[in-house]
Amino acid sequence: PERDQQKDDQRPCLHALILDFSGVAHLDITGLQNLVDVRRQLNRYADKKVNWHFVGLSRPWLKRALISAGFGSSDQGHTVFSVANVHGNIDNGENNQDSVLVPILDINRPLFHADLDEAYEAAVASLPQKDKSVVFDDVKV
Repeated sequence: PERDQQKDDQRPCLHALILDFSGVAHLDITGLQNLVDVRRQLNRYADKKVNWHFVGLSRPWLKRALISAGFGSSDQGHTVFSVANVHGNIDNGENNQDSVLVPILDINRPLFHADLDEAYEAAVASLPQKDKSVVFDDVKV
């Protein structure tokens, strides 16, 4: 068959998929199973585990459903996450030096992101060094 023959394919390998869930209010079991099935097919096509990055998970039930299906974590350990600068007292109007950086989202789930830029940076950061030559940093996401 044709698929057994080695083709000279110059396309870059599929490494990551970024899904914007900011407009998703509910995900039922059928939708979740479809995501699992597509993940299985993409992993088979890419011949490796494809990272699925999710953006805009505003509802905790969406996050719980995705975690229960095995989404949200990565084997590679590359984490890019947004932080917020939290001040001790912002009501006094002075520049308070007592500030702390805290993560916006759970750092145990490095594939859940606050915005698309963060998800893109995380996907590029987790690329193997040899594949980074195909990424164009001036492309607007």
